[in-house]
Amino acid sequence: MENNYKAIIIRNGYEFRCTCFACPEQYDVFRDSKYVAYIRKRWGRLAVNPVKNGEVMWNEVIYCEVDDDPYAGTIENLDATIDKIVEAIEGHGIDGSKKVWIRAK
Repeated sequence: MENNYKAIIIRNGYEFRCTCFACPEQYDVFRDSKYVAYIRKRWGRLAVNPVKNGEVMWNEVIYCEVDDDPYAGTIENLDATIDKIVEAIEGHGIDGSKKVWIRAK
């Protein structure tokens, strides 16, 4: 099977697979081969949506970060942000059983 992902970042057992570098920058996040979150960064706003039963929950945001500079660095270069995203996914619970929460930068 061909790998269609443009970049892969591994952090704490989570695999961030970049699906698009352009605006919006997008990542699918997997844990143990299970699709657990979708990330999108556009115009300085980064949002993380949980995935339940393979479907992105567009009405739920488990982490949100807004930067004054809409052209700030990519997710790949923001180690602290990746750590916060992992914390948010773990705080939410992969199965969606925990309360949704939002943190602003």
